[in-house]
Amino acid sequence: MSVAREETKMKTIVFDFDGVIHTGYNGWKDGSIYGEIDTNIINYIKILMKDYYVVISSNRPAKQIVEHMKKLDLGVEFEIFNKDLDKNMYWNKKGIVGVTNEKAVGILYIDDRGYRYSNLEELKMFIDNLGE
Repeated sequence: MSVAREETKMKTIVFDFDGVIHTGYNGWKDGSIYGEIDTNIINYIKILMKDYYVVISSNRPAKQIVEHMKKLDLGVEFEIFNKDLDKNMYWNKKGIVGVTNEKAVGILYIDDRGYRYSNLEELKMFIDNLGE
């Protein structure tokens, strides 16, 4: 089996930036990246990258995240992922973390504000209890 064929079988794991990779996040404020980067999660991403493509997805501009992460020299390469429905729908660069401000296609989304949906009734109860 060729390497190219093996790589096409790899799946993608998507990480949210604020609240997951960027800790100490306390709202958008002035838009700057003012918290700390969780180096433990970065080290885990390095391990995951052996078997998965990894994408950081955020509402922040991808360029801001890439520039910030490159300055920190964490031993991981970051690159802007410009998702294009016709030509570039999936991140497929092994060993490089793609960064996008769009929802990336993945098999798992890691987000500090996520909710695991199972059915409408449970969702309604969860939302009804948000204010409590």
